[in-house]
Parts: sequence; structure tokens; C-alpha cells
Amino acid sequence: MPHERVDNLVERVDLAAQGRLLTVKTYGEMSDRVISSRRGDVQTFTAQSRFRMLKMLASLESPRSDGYRFKVSFVTLTTRKIYHPREFKDFMVRWFKRLGRKHPHVAVVWRLEYQQRGAPHVHLILYNAPWIDKTWVRETWGEIVRQEQPFTRIERIKSYKHLMSYASKYCGKVQEGGFNNVTYSTAQHANSELIGVSAGRVWGVYNRAMLPFAEKTEAMIPNDGAFWLIRRYCQRFYPWLDHDSDCGFTVFVDDPYHALAHIVKLSDSFGAVA
Repeated sequence: MPHERVDNLVERVDLAAQGRLLTVKTYGEMSDRVISSRRGDVQTFTAQSRFRMLKMLASLESPRSDGYRFKVSFVTLTTRKIYHPREFKDFMVRWFKRLGRKHPHVAVVWRLEYQQRGAPHVHLILYNAPWIDKTWVRETWGEIVRQEQPFTRIERIKSYKHLMSYASKYCGKVQEGGFNNVTYSTAQHANSELIGVSAGRVWGVYNRAMLPFAEKTEAMIPNDGAFWLIRRYCQRFYPWLDHDSDCGFTVFVDDPYHALAHIVKLSDSFGAVA
């Protein structure tokens, strides 16, 4: 993938706290920062993809937040038959639409994964959804994939820790290789026209506008050497931050209050401007 190197002087440092994320970015940093061209075909779920997904989840309201208690669920949908991922995602979208008609405010974060035998299955995190009957999930999914009693699983999320643990274990699992490397053959697949066709995206969001993003607090600080002091300050609390974070960094904070407190502290110390 072609890249274009950008070399400018540091002009400012931007700080942002949202949910359990603390983000520090420099603008104009003379470094190896690059601008990437259009993303090519997706072949697997990379560490960068995992990081982006976990960042988004950390920026949302906690399942136990006031007014948002116990409205997050995990759902897993599988099939016994091997489908091409493009076909499987068509089934997913059809099921999402049925779910949306039943619960208009629902939003879904999905992660497609491949079993060793070659069959894809999907892990879902449902937001704004009251408890969904397991029988309804199994029956509607079975109708769409034309199978009786397909395996489905539902689990209620009880806390932010529970959410991130599940997301890391199931939704955030980095997969070696990709769709082209799983056990798969034309004989196992009825739609031979899709053999060799890219699997496409392996995670995404349905009805993103309904995701409960936490309130975002931002500040801007003239650089004047402030970035290095800010990084040193953050390393006191998060020692895993490395010295190669020259253009900025993101920290996952245990408590939203702490992320906001850091913003206030840094803004006061380094003279944030509106």
C-alpha cells in the first residue's frame, strides 16, 4: 500500500477524554507519520483492527451507567453449513433488519470469525436491547439460513469489565492468515461463483447512530514542548507507555472519572486554550 510522508513542525497537542479513553495527539509533528491510501481487500482481522474496535467500545457508555443499566447483550450466531463470508454477511444483515423491526433503537457491533472447518460465525454485541428471547433468536436465524435449530447463544452484559473481557476473548481475537487459509473447498461450497472473492470486512457496526457514545471532553494545548511532559505525566499512571509514542497515544482508563480528571489536570498545568 503506498504511503506519503508528512513532515511539519509541531503546532499543538490535542487532548480528549471519552468514556474510558484518554487520547493525546500532536499535530504537525516532524516524524514518520504517514497518510495511508484507500484500504485494500480485507483478508483477516489484524491487531490494528482489534485496537480500533476496542477503542470504539471503550468510548461508549458502560452497561451499568445510570439510565443505561443492563441494556447490552452478547449474541453468537453459527451455521452447520459452510457459506462464503459474503453470503453469510447477507444473512447477518437480514437478521439485523428483523431485529431492528422488533427493537428500533438497537445497535450491533459484529465480528465475523472462521472456524477451522471453514464455516464462518459471528459474535454480536447488542446495545439498547432489552432481554431478547433465545427462542426468537434461534427461530429467526434458522429461517434465514434455512436450518433447523442452528446454534445460537445469548448472554447479558453485567459490567464494563465483563464487556471488554468478552470483546477481547471472542470479538477481539486476532486470527492468523485469513479466509483464504481456512479449510475450504469448492466441493463444500454450493456457490462456486464466489470462490476467490474477497471476504470483505470482518467487523463493523449496524445502526451506528444508536450507539451510546459517552460525552467527550476536549482540550487543545500549544505545544511548546508540552507533549513530552504530558507523556511523562501519563507514564506515571500507565508505565506500559513506550518512548516511541512520538505522535500521540491512546490510554484505556479503568474509570471514566479518571480520564476526565487527567484532562482537567493537564489542561490546568499546560495552559489549554479554547
